[in-house]
Amino acid sequence: MEITAPTIIPTPSINKQTDDKELRKACADFEAHMTNQLLTAMRKTIPTDGLFSKSNGEEMFQSMLDQELATQMAQGRGTGFGEALYKQLLQQNNGKGGL
Repeated sequence: MEITAPTIIPTPSINKQTDDKELRKACADFEAHMTNQLLTAMRKTIPTDGLFSKSNGEEMFQSMLDQELATQMAQGRGTGFGEALYKQLLQQNNGKGGL
């Protein structure tokens, strides 16, 4: 039985500017996801036993609102988490032949 090494297929060269945009978008999306998780966790700390109980529709609306808030926050200046992640990944990839 002969063992052969796997064939490595080189990835096509993509424009560095395109890679930069994709990395920045991925970092912003990750920041939005983390911010959404934070908003969801904070919202769970609010007592719900009051005069009115929440309906399923209200809970769904609140979830969608939190998601949109997180997305808008990440597209603006955000928390800075996405930018820090972007810089870290860019620095790591620059030593390995770019993105």
